Amino acid sequence: PLTDVTFYDDVNVFGGFRNAEDPDERFTQRVVHSNDAQYLTSLSNDGEDPTLRFEGVNFTLSGFAIMNVAGAVNETAGARTIVVGNGADVFLERNSISGSATALLSTAVAVEFGGGVALDRNFIDGGGFDAPISSSFGVKVDGSNAQLTNNIIRGGAARFVTGLDVKDASPIVVNNTIEAMSGASNLGGGEAVRLNYANPVFANNLVYTGEAKTQYALTCYGDVDDTAEFKNNLFAAFPGDTGHPLVIDCDTISYTAATPFVFPMGDAAVDANISYNASNDPLDLVARNGSYALVGEGVDDGIDVSGEEYGNVTEDFNGTARTGSYDIGAVEN
Repeated sequence: PLTDVTFYDDVNVFGGFRNAEDPDERFTQRVVHSNDAQYLTSLSNDGEDPTLRFEGVNFTLSGFAIMNVAGAVNETAGARTIVVGNGADVFLERNSISGSATALLSTAVAVEFGGGVALDRNFIDGGGFDAPISSSFGVKVDGSNAQLTNNIIRGGAARFVTGLDVKDASPIVVNNTIEAMSGASNLGGGEAVRLNYANPVFANNLVYTGEAKTQYALTCYGDVDDTAEFKNNLFAAFPGDTGHPLVIDCDTISYTAATPFVFPMGDAAVDANISYNASNDPLDLVARNGSYALVGEGVDDGIDVSGEEYGNVTEDFNGTARTGSYDIGAVEN
């Protein structure tokens, strides 16, 4: 194991290569997002926060399983897996990133003020566990430059969960699957996407919540200006018959499922979003067998996001080409 290692700048680190017994067969194959021991390349800490911190460096990390094992049941300080700090320019792609399963406050990826990150094709889970004051976050972006494409982002398993929390930033958020399913049935709260004075380009995302007593797929706090847009996203809450608001706009007005699904979001351009209210079971919307593929709704309902303004998205989470009519979410059917 490596401990107390410092990388300074312009470093690319890749994992997921085959670790065969025969030296001649090592590094001949690469499989990412695999739990198979011959491909699994793990990075974890030993009770410290965070597992990895990037500050003032250009860095690429690809193909790793990154975990935080810090935190006890009575810990309140929180535990973070990856922190992108001031002056960093980090590319995280095709990793599996997990928050602490034993901390009362857990965050998988935190991008701090002045940091920069591109997240592409990662599986991100906020971790956490059910307790009266437990909270978990998949990704937090605070006053930083961020681009999120083709990621599967789960808020975690705490009682209060948030998939994506954006504050004072204008990220590109395109073709992600963002989930906030509370660890406690009919207790706590779930926010899939929380915007606090944020101006994202938000397109082709699958956004849903479940289990919690209070649920919001998308909430706005503060203002959203005319540089932002919300286009061709699919919003859902489960169970579908409870009337949970899917969207809370910047004037605190709530919007439940409707056809067409129309809502304002400050001064942003809002168009062609979809609400789903046909089922009480998330499995009727998205497969939870590891694939996270759409079951039916949202297929071919996206827009072409291959342009630079949308992050040049031409492939999905699995590397499958996106052509013709794009699907909503991280996985192309």
